Amino acid sequence: MSAAKLKRHTQEKEVEAYFVAQVERWGGMCEKFSSPGRKGVPDRIVTWKRYGWALIHFVELKTIGGALESWQKRDHERRRKLGAHVFVIWDKRGVDEYIERFAVPPF
Repeated sequence: MSAAKLKRHTQEKEVEAYFVAQVERWGGMCEKFSSPGRKGVPDRIVTWKRYGWALIHFVELKTIGGALESWQKRDHERRRKLGAHVFVIWDKRGVDEYIERFAVPPF
């Protein structure tokens, strides 16, 4: 792995760790998503409680300088066509904006 790719990978892991911590801090559930034999699935499934029902999001975490692969774009588009909420978050500021939009303060 090249030095630039290794640095981007490390930064992506930092963004992902921050994302997981923030979702869980605000009462959401953030699970690693994998689907054996299926390429391009988003990194995380996030579940938020909403008035007796669940709000489910698929979230791909990248870093500035990273890029979505063609198979990731296809998977995200397929999910969106089925009515799923798919987000791509590029940095910690994007995490903060996501949390501000979807987290409900605990009562």
